[in-house]
Order: sequence, then C-alpha cells, then structure tokens
Amino acid sequence: MFNPKGTIHKKRNDDTMAKRSALVEPNHNPRLARVNQICLALAETTTERHSSHAAYLVGKKKFAYYLDNHHGDGIVAITCKVAPGDNQLLAGAQPERFNLPAYLASRGWVALRLDGAEIDWEEVRELLHESYRRTAPKRLATGACCEAGRALIADGKGDIFTSGEGGALFRYQPGSSAIQKLVVTVPCEPGREVYNRVDAWSADTLGNLYGGTSDGYLFHLHTDSLTVDNLGKPLSQYRISGLVLAHNGKFYGAGGDDDDMTRLFSYDPKSGIYQVLGFIDVNRRPYYSWQAYRISAMTLGLDGTVYIGENERRSRLYLYYPQ
Repeated sequence: MFNPKGTIHKKRNDDTMAKRSALVEPNHNPRLARVNQICLALAETTTERHSSHAAYLVGKKKFAYYLDNHHGDGIVAITCKVAPGDNQLLAGAQPERFNLPAYLASRGWVALRLDGAEIDWEEVRELLHESYRRTAPKRLATGACCEAGRALIADGKGDIFTSGEGGALFRYQPGSSAIQKLVVTVPCEPGREVYNRVDAWSADTLGNLYGGTSDGYLFHLHTDSLTVDNLGKPLSQYRISGLVLAHNGKFYGAGGDDDDMTRLFSYDPKSGIYQVLGFIDVNRRPYYSWQAYRISAMTLGLDGTVYIGENERRSRLYLYYPQ
C-alpha cells in the first residue's frame, strides 16, 4: 500500500508508450532527465514534450511542468501543485527560489527554480510527489505517499506508523482514505536526512512508540502529541536493526554496520542510561563459534527470552536472557 512501485500499471497503447519513451530522450539535459525519472516512476503517469518544456500527467490530468526559458524569461523551473496557501508562503519566504506561475497560482501552484548553483533533489521529489497526490485518483494517491521504511508498528489505538523519504513519519488510521505525512521527522546525522529510515519499532506498556533508525539513533514517538524525542545513539555505528521491550522494563536492541559484527545494547527509559552489552558472539569452541553480522528481527518470548533473527544465506536464531 505504501510503495508506489508495487502499484499495478494498466496496459498502455502504443501512443502512450511513445510518450513514456521521453524518459531517455533528454540525455543531454540532466535536469530534465532527473525530473522525468521522478515523475515517471509514479503510477500511470505519462509525459508530453513541447520544445524544451515537458508536462507530466496522471491519467488525463497534468500534475507538473518542466519549463525552460518559458516565454523567454530565461528561467528553468518545475511547476507543481501544493497545499492551499503554501504557494504564497513559499514565494514570500524564498522569492529567489520560488515564484507564483502565471495562470496557475490562483489554483494553488508554485514554481521552483532549477537553475541555481545547487539543486535539492529531495525537495524537488517531495514537491512533485505532493502534486501527484493532489491530482491522482484516490486509488493511486493513497499508495503513492512515500518510499516506505522497512518497518511498521501499530499503536494502542490501532493506528499504523511507518517512515519514508528523508526520515519523514507517516500514519495510517484504519477507515481513512489517505495516509497522513506527519510534520515531525526521525533524528539523524546532519546531511544524511535523505538516507534515513526507521528500521526497528517497539512500544512500552503504555503504548508509547520507540524506534531505531538507519543512522543508529533511538527515538521516542509520542502518539498523542505526535512529537519526537531524540534519545541519542547507543552505538557509534549506523543502523539499529532490532528493538524489543523486555520484562524488566528495558529496551534491548541490535545494531551496527552490515560488514561488522552486530552489537547488543540496552536502554532504560526510566534512567535514560544505555549499556553496550557487546557482540552477538556464541563461542562454543572447539565445537562451534557463531558471530552475528546482519540482524533483521527481534521479539520477546512469553518467558522473557529475547529472540534475535539473523539475515544471512545461512541464518541462525540467537537467544538472549535479560537479567
């Protein structure tokens, strides 16, 4: 539901496929090629070329334009639809980057210049995706919100949470027709926002959610206020790949880089203290010795045992017994 790549595409006629082939046409124009790549990755989209310009459609409705020297203004920009009033705010706050396009501004469209020294392509992607969601039919828009994270969790009310592009958090409330993008993001190291995801979730006995990110941060999501507390990094490595609440009230997690042995840690939410418990290393020499490198799942048994699942060609199940 969350991944637009999983959406079934309808069979196209030859004319539509010819329009789609414009993806490879502008090789001499890397900006246009990048915009094509973003827009045409969305479900049931096509493009129409007009000289140096391009229009992007979902069905028969246009959701974005690429404009190069439109009416001789010398500007390269994308034009897309945003939330009501946001175009005025963006153009007012950053007039050197955003402007109100003629004829379309009254309908909630904004233009973002692409002819600056640096282009924030994640910002471009977010704007184009937002415009697509506001234009596409509901059956497509509800499934095109983000490139989803690798983990999901339900809170005590049954709402589903996941992460997406740039560490953004998303919530789906059963019975609703859309997935809500929250205003908060998960913590990460500066400059790595684009790569950040939630790789592991857990919850305390009150239903408060805790998560571990691909950058190795632990955070607390308050589902009532939809705010995030950054709890820091329990390990110096990237990625928390497993997280579970044990019977002693502590969270136990696994993390580390894929090419290094996995480390186990604990976090006490009452004191805020971390403890690094060492490598996941089962030493039964001379009979056998197992070291875990890639952990992808953790869960708690009824007797309090922490089960740790490996993700290798020959994977093993590790058991940890908290004090």
